[in-house]
Amino acid sequence: MRSTLLRPSHQVVYETIRKAMTSMAASAGQLQPLDLGIFTQNIQNFHEEAGKFSQAFYSIVNLTAGEFSWQYRQSETLLSSTKPISLMQFLERVHPDYLQMYQNWAMIINQTAYSLALGRKVKHYVYHISLPLKIANNTYHWFTQHSIALQTDDSGYYVSHFNYYHYNGKWFSHNRPPFLPYVTNNGEPVPDVNQAMTRIAARKIREYFTPTEQALMEWYMKGELASEKLRMQPHTLHEHNRRILKMAENLLLTDFKSAREAALFLFESELWQLE
Repeated sequence: MRSTLLRPSHQVVYETIRKAMTSMAASAGQLQPLDLGIFTQNIQNFHEEAGKFSQAFYSIVNLTAGEFSWQYRQSETLLSSTKPISLMQFLERVHPDYLQMYQNWAMIINQTAYSLALGRKVKHYVYHISLPLKIANNTYHWFTQHSIALQTDDSGYYVSHFNYYHYNGKWFSHNRPPFLPYVTNNGEPVPDVNQAMTRIAARKIREYFTPTEQALMEWYMKGELASEKLRMQPHTLHEHNRRILKMAENLLLTDFKSAREAALFLFESELWQLE
């Protein structure tokens, strides 16, 4: 298993998410009613969709008490449980390389809903993200998580939501797709929401690179000869490229051939705004 610069413990991730969500729930203003119509529709959709996949399950998450309550309904051979499990137990199933980015995207999704003041409309959006989860035989497999809000406060923060997961195949440490969530409404992308999420993610990603590395990456994005522009010695350039490549791979949880390729991917994915 490859090492990563971003591997917090499950407990650290759990505490970060729990504290953030507890704060949201505690400071919530008027709660919007629990949308039983959306809940019922999602249960129905889940059962219709589940038939298309070899394995699928759903969870119901309640944040009003600042804790997560996961309800699983699936084959015992999949996750060895048909009983409710805690967030901590769920996180223990997530591949450790993915924990911090899973946490980061959870916060970005909530910030997006709040910043756009979606209110009740947030319940119409489905957030999709793929995760490698450990199943009963202790191997990791891809599952796509689909989340939709069931209840929000009057600021637009989630209070409870419905998740369902479907199986996408075995996870390997190579040929990993980029870790990039997206939002749909009635199956169609929602450009303004996805762009807002991307802008927040871009600000976070930039913070992981030094000013020199940022400048170097931006020359790559512009197609310039970075070594000439920055007047670096070859060994210095090599070291910066090595760190850029490693950091980009750990942030996006995918593989690139070079620092230049990583920089171009960030730019083309709008995860980096040229200054």
